[in-house]
Amino acid sequence: TQRKKAEDALRNSEERYRSVVENANEGILIIQNKVIKYSNPNMTDISGYSAEEFSSKYFLEFIHPDDRKMVLNYYQKRLKGLNVPKRYSFRIIHKDGSIRWLEITSTMITWENRPASLIFSHDITEEKQAELALQKERDFIHSLLDTANNLVVCLDKQARVTIFNSEFEKVSGYSRDEVIGKSWPEIFLPKDHHHHALKDFAEWVRQHPRDVYEGPLKTKSGEIRTILWSNSALFYSDSDDF
Repeated sequence: TQRKKAEDALRNSEERYRSVVENANEGILIIQNKVIKYSNPNMTDISGYSAEEFSSKYFLEFIHPDDRKMVLNYYQKRLKGLNVPKRYSFRIIHKDGSIRWLEITSTMITWENRPASLIFSHDITEEKQAELALQKERDFIHSLLDTANNLVVCLDKQARVTIFNSEFEKVSGYSRDEVIGKSWPEIFLPKDHHHHALKDFAEWVRQHPRDVYEGPLKTKSGEIRTILWSNSALFYSDSDDF
């Protein structure tokens, strides 16, 4: 009787867990020895492949060729107990031939008395496409700025450098990596201009959204050069913020 009760309790528990897993909004996989041992219904929605088509297949078959090396490297290191990212993204080949982006979270479990990887996945294709489109647009804008013969720099409202074109690199002696995210006054202005520029920068921009003036520029070598600046403040729509 006690054994029967224990078996019934175990079966009920398994059924509850299975119900949760099979109705989860995430795609769920269990991979053991590089082979897919389990996939839930949402994984079918994400990939186009049924549980039967996934069953006992080498998991790298479904991953984009350009991402297989990275995914396999993380998988092997995780099995060895080495430190790897718990969350990362990669591309898969959907059954219809399209490329989909997944973000996964992976952890080690015991499955049928042996180590296995439990993977939770989200389809982030739309977000990734928007991100890539935005990056393409940024790269295009930067390439346009780099063709200009003028010095071009963009600052945020804390007077930190956000864009810095190649002509500016030539004149100032600084590379982009040295100045992006750094304070404009502290790098490019003489010391006697620091406090005034930092204190009044935001207010000055609001009062002079478009202005042309001569001002100093300190180069990397310490030389002070006089520049004719043409400033334009870019304000967010329906806001006085810039």
